[in-house]
Amino acid sequence: MHRFDPISFAFGLAFVAVAAIALFDLPSGLWRWVLPLGFLTVGVGMAAAAISSARRVGAEE
Repeated sequence: MHRFDPISFAFGLAFVAVAAIALFDLPSGLWRWVLPLGFLTVGVGMAAAAISSARRVGAEE
């Protein structure tokens, strides 16, 4: 049984924040898009996994 993991959710939001900062702070070029998209993907995935595990617990109870 899994519970909502606030640490994973917080790290997910931090990755999304880093992606937003990197998007506006990096110089133009390939890295301006590759790095933020990678961080955004990881961040959204971590936050969604934390929310999904909490929903599964709610459905089981």
